[in-house]
Amino acid sequence: MRNFFVVLVFASAVMYIHGQMLGGITTQDPNDPEYMVKAWKAAKEVKSNGENLMIPIKVKKAKSQVVAGVRYILEVLYGESTCLKVGSITPAMMATYCRRKKGGSKALYKVEIWEKPWQNFEKYTVTKIRDIAAGK
Repeated sequence: MRNFFVVLVFASAVMYIHGQMLGGITTQDPNDPEYMVKAWKAAKEVKSNGENLMIPIKVKKAKSQVVAGVRYILEVLYGESTCLKVGSITPAMMATYCRRKKGGSKALYKVEIWEKPWQNFEKYTVTKIRDIAAGK
């Protein structure tokens, strides 16, 4: 029984040192290509007033949280593209054919993704944080 408590204390100390408590939010590297893929998948959910689709330019922040699956919280800079908001377009098609529109609008969005891979489940929630002035 004493060994159990020693192991428990040691495991708790290791988790505390690494800052990754189960269920806690963990900061991730926003430059990891996995997060840009997620930003492209979320692009269909980005609402803008323009007639063109918004496409991801850069993932600024990335966090994750283990829940019933994994919850990702991203801050993504999106820009107006050359593709119009007509018809059905997949994230792969957007990434291949849509380019940033010169002088187009830009905005920072919060993208929340809830994934449960064993159920083939993904839910995207996208919220605009603020517009970004031209030239920034």
